[in-house]
Amino acid sequence: MIETELRQLQQVNLAFVRPTGFYANLFSNLATIKADHAIYSNIPANVPQKYVAPEDIARVVLPLLTATPAGVTVKYAFSDTLTGDQFVADLRKALDMPDLQWVQISDAQYQANLTNHGVSVEIAQALVQTSRYQRDPDGLYADLNATHTIPGQVVLADFVRTFVVAYNSEGGYHSNTIAD
Repeated sequence: MIETELRQLQQVNLAFVRPTGFYANLFSNLATIKADHAIYSNIPANVPQKYVAPEDIARVVLPLLTATPAGVTVKYAFSDTLTGDQFVADLRKALDMPDLQWVQISDAQYQANLTNHGVSVEIAQALVQTSRYQRDPDGLYADLNATHTIPGQVVLADFVRTFVVAYNSEGGYHSNTIAD
C-alpha cells in the first residue's frame, strides 16, 4: 500500500485523505435502470454504505494543503450513509418509476458480468473482494467511525437530483471506474 511506503519517509509531514465510495460510481446503474428498471448488485439492498461527493473531499483536503499538521495525519471523507433500499426509494419518486428494483446478484454473476464487459479476471476478482468488504460495514468503516468523522454536505437527496439529470441527459455522466 502506498501509505505504508510513504510512512517510511523521515522528517516529512504526511496527510492521507481516505474517501469512501464515490456517488459518481452509482452512474454505472444508468443503463440497467433505463433498460430493466433495475439496479443489479451483489451487495444486499439493506446494507449501509458511505458515499462521497468531490466537493466534500475538497473540504477535507483544502485545510490539509494550506496547513499540513506535523507528523502523519489521516482524514476520512464521506458525504452520507445510505442503503440501496433508500437510493431506490428516492429514485422511484424522482424518476416517477414505481417499478424500479434493487436486484441482488451473486458474486459469480457480478464477476461474470465484469469479465463479459472486458474487465480482466484479476481486476474482477478484486472488485468482488471489495464488495465482500462492503457487505460488512461495521468492519469496513470501523476506523472511519472511530475517528468520529463528520459527514460532508452533499446528502442523498442532492445526489438524486444530479442522478435524475444524468438519467435524462444524452451522456456525459459515467462512473469513472476501472469497470466502465
